[in-house]
Amino acid sequence: MSNMSFEIRFKRDFDRNNYRATVEITDRSEKIIRVIVKAGGKEIQMEKWLFRKTNQWKIKRMSFEMKGNTKANARLIMDIQNEIDFQLKKLES
Repeated sequence: MSNMSFEIRFKRDFDRNNYRATVEITDRSEKIIRVIVKAGGKEIQMEKWLFRKTNQWKIKRMSFEMKGNTKANARLIMDIQNEIDFQLKKLES
C-alpha cells in the first residue's frame, strides 16, 4: 500500500467551510505507516505506530506554524488523524 494517495475532508473549529487534503502513504511496514498530508500549500509529515494501543500518531514535520487556540489546533490534528484512520480501514476492506 506504499506510495498511494487518497483525499480526506475535515472542518476547523469556528469555521463552517469544509477543507480537503491529499494524504500520500510514503512508507508502510508491519510496525509503521508514514504519511504526508498536503492542503493549500501546507504539509504535515506523520507516522502511525501500529503496535501501540494509545498515542499511535506522531507528527514528524510541519511546513507551517499553528497559531491560536491550542485545544482547537490539537482537535484539528486529531480529526485529521481520525479521518486518515477511517480511510485506511476503507482501503483495507
